[in-house]
Amino acid sequence: MNQFKVGDKVKYKESEKDQALHNGHQPDTIYIVRRLIGGDSVYFEGSTTGCWIERLELASNNRHKHADLMIAYANDTTLEIQWRSNPDEEWSDLSQQPSWYPDYEYRIKPKTELVKVYNWTMQDMDGYLFISSAKFADTEAVKRAYNLIDKLPSTEEEIETQI
Repeated sequence: MNQFKVGDKVKYKESEKDQALHNGHQPDTIYIVRRLIGGDSVYFEGSTTGCWIERLELASNNRHKHADLMIAYANDTTLEIQWRSNPDEEWSDLSQQPSWYPDYEYRIKPKTELVKVYNWTMQDMDGYLFISSAKFADTEAVKRAYNLIDKLPSTEEEIETQI
């Protein structure tokens, strides 16, 4: 059965490089699989000749999983980095320089700001007034979108929100 899929990056195995030239390919080139033929051969993008899959292996990607973030951090060490060991966890702030473990996720800590939110007197579509159970910020767009009439200052809270 074919172990490759369309789009995979492959190269000739070390022991099969002499066959690359025979097939009209370059022995040290990484090719992208364009088409699968049965379960035993493939065609590459930009090539009109196929190759038996037993002569190929997946090309390794030598780029580190966190390379882009590592470069950003190297260029600006004031960036705050967060990490987590699996997607179900909350992000945690790093208290030291990142270790860049491949099994962990890292990100630049999002910038946040404190926003004041309130319960409001609202008006429904029939003109009835009521007090909101949710809290909303005091912005014109929010007031228009939710038919907010007047905020209740005694319900003020500050919440942290991403910018």
